[in-house]
Amino acid sequence: QTICFPHNGAKNNAQKYIEKHKQKLEMWIKTVEKNLSQPPDIILKLLQEKDPSMQTHYPNIVRHKIWSGSIARSIKGIRSYINWKKHSNHLY
Repeated sequence: QTICFPHNGAKNNAQKYIEKHKQKLEMWIKTVEKNLSQPPDIILKLLQEKDPSMQTHYPNIVRHKIWSGSIARSIKGIRSYINWKKHSNHLY
């Protein structure tokens, strides 16, 4: 199966691609959750250590006009999600 993204085209082996990125997201969430009291720059360093693709792609991300703040926004979003989950009675 193929999965298509408007921003970077088609990828073969859709199930494998989705599973790989699901595992990555779970690792990011766990890393942020274990370090909620840390400032975002420390969490960023931890993610860079744990996520091999960050070592490869981060330099390009920070130089990009639009993507430069995307990692910080992701950390902020994950923190918000974790706090919502902790203080919510929702079963989502």
